[in-house]
Amino acid sequence: MPDPTPPSSCVVLVPAGGAIEPACDDALRELERRGHPVWRYRGYSAVDAVRNQLATDALAAGFDELMWVDSDVVFDPADVERLRAHRLPFTCGLYPKKGPRQFACEFLPGTPAVRFGANGGLVEVRYCGFGFTHVRREVFDGVRMHHRLPTCNQRFTSPLVPYFEPLSVPEPGGRWSLSEDYAFCERARRAGFAPLADTRVRLWHVGSYRYGWEDAGGGAARYADYTFHLPGRRPVTRSPPPHRRRRPRPTGSRTTGSPPTSRSGKGCLPRSPGGRLTPWKSGCSRGEARSGCSTTS
Repeated sequence: MPDPTPPSSCVVLVPAGGAIEPACDDALRELERRGHPVWRYRGYSAVDAVRNQLATDALAAGFDELMWVDSDVVFDPADVERLRAHRLPFTCGLYPKKGPRQFACEFLPGTPAVRFGANGGLVEVRYCGFGFTHVRREVFDGVRMHHRLPTCNQRFTSPLVPYFEPLSVPEPGGRWSLSEDYAFCERARRAGFAPLADTRVRLWHVGSYRYGWEDAGGGAARYADYTFHLPGRRPVTRSPPPHRRRRPRPTGSRTTGSPPTSRSGKGCLPRSPGGRLTPWKSGCSRGEARSGCSTTS
């Protein structure tokens, strides 16, 4: 069901340290055509500062919904309405990091696997990147009240509230210094607003090529229905004899720099401790990949 509030009540905030990816800007222009105000903020030295300023200014201007889009994330404009239609305080889409076989999020401890695509849905995450995130006013109000955040920089012409100020949290292996988006998620969670990811939203993170869900699991083939297995939950499998192994081949054309994958999606190419690709292993069902197959390079 579409969100009953008009698009004009949801401002789209785009912090851009440099140029905006053309496909991203095309989608932003479509959102403007549909009635969404789009604020592009170019040329900043600290992403936490610009997020603090944009959030403070947007709330002061009377907007009740803040839609965050990174300048290197390509999206379908219809997915903005998908997130709004949930009528939830804090929702997002997920995308991989550029290079490391990881998502730009932190899943909840004990999460064995996450389904993406046509059969995906809402999944609670611990932290999410703000490349495609919808947050309602009540979250900002709750975070400010719960943490007693002050209004800063009143001596200047642009006061701001430090919603995104980085912080550190205790972890079993020592303290974790959180980036500005993860820090906001931590504050929001403590205030009672956990981020929920809609895993049906397909996003592309543009680097040397367009990174999609499958790149976090090690494959370049694309699937409409995809399961990502988290580390530590991988079942024990055996490799087929050498004479029965098939050489991995991508589906369709392969983009330069993309990691190899099998033609059917049934194999994964893990990295050895030395960073080389180890032999193909059986055991992954179609459209599945295991993040445990690799280590961050």
